[in-house]
Amino acid sequence: MPILDLGNRKGATGYIDFLSPKELNYPLMKGVDCHQRPFIACKLLNTRGESFVVTLFQRYTDSDAWTWGGNSAPSGFAPNAARLVSNETFDYFRQILNRSHPEYRLAD
Repeated sequence: MPILDLGNRKGATGYIDFLSPKELNYPLMKGVDCHQRPFIACKLLNTRGESFVVTLFQRYTDSDAWTWGGNSAPSGFAPNAARLVSNETFDYFRQILNRSHPEYRLAD
């Protein structure tokens, strides 16, 4: 998977929720932020052809818990998926990655 270098950038709340679609050269990219937390950024499309980025990342450096964020995600994205990544969240993203989700897919 291609690497995305965030440098020292970080979100105001500690979330990696500041990425725009123009920053991702590939639909899926991985990296490590300035706090040494691993992340996977996903460039997605909705059914209207609008692109946005959702990032899955380790929430705290001293915890195995993961969360997701995206300031350009459309309203209602992942309505039943908790912010802390659970099996339900993985299933939601798995549908997107497998191109079986009715509303969202990876951007080409």
